[in-house]
Amino acid sequence: MGVESAYRQAISDYLFDAVKKYVRGGGIGIVKGDSGEFTVERLGISPAAFTVQLLPYEPSFQAHFARPRLTLSNVSFTVSEREYDYLDVKTSRWFPSVDEAAAWLLSSLTQD
Repeated sequence: MGVESAYRQAISDYLFDAVKKYVRGGGIGIVKGDSGEFTVERLGISPAAFTVQLLPYEPSFQAHFARPRLTLSNVSFTVSEREYDYLDVKTSRWFPSVDEAAAWLLSSLTQD
């Protein structure tokens, strides 16, 4: 694994850990897959879920959101301390920290 790949994987692991840290209460399941992918599900009367996949460039990700009446796929975002204008790859969203990205992802579970 190259330095760039190891860095992207580390950011992915930090993002997963941040999501786990901010999950509050029961009724939410978290499943970690292979190669920087994980899924978070809110169970119950109004289920919701998102899946995050690590992309092969920058510390960029793709998110897929699912709710009872809405599915939104291929929402790209980057987690990087570098300013957005200096990133090699432009994504839909940019976050300077994994904590901010985790909060944004988890907010999708509570928006009705």
